[in-house]
Amino acid sequence: MCHQKAVRRLTAAKEKRSWTDAQKKRVASTLRPELMSSVDDEDSDKEDSALMVKALPWRRDKLNQFVKELNIKSAALQTECGKRLQKKRVFSVASVRAIPKNLPAHHLDSATKLVD
Repeated sequence: MCHQKAVRRLTAAKEKRSWTDAQKKRVASTLRPELMSSVDDEDSDKEDSALMVKALPWRRDKLNQFVKELNIKSAALQTECGKRLQKKRVFSVASVRAIPKNLPAHHLDSATKLVD
């Protein structure tokens, strides 16, 4: 799931005309699985099931904004068939996933403290 998300967002970043090449490059470097929100498949055997998205509370607001813009652009690039097949997303409680090791501080929310 994270790989597909990263590929869609990378494609969307390349298509963003309002971003400079430097912005595109910087955002592309952040599209790593450990920086992607957690997603649980709610009742995956049901046709109308939803994906439960768990935001990363330690991820920087600016990065969250870039991801949001990429998701909008990615949705705009989808075909009508692709849009119909896309599962509904529901935002749930924040993820409890630990902060990845060796994560650059510029990806972290300013209130987040790294503990060794």
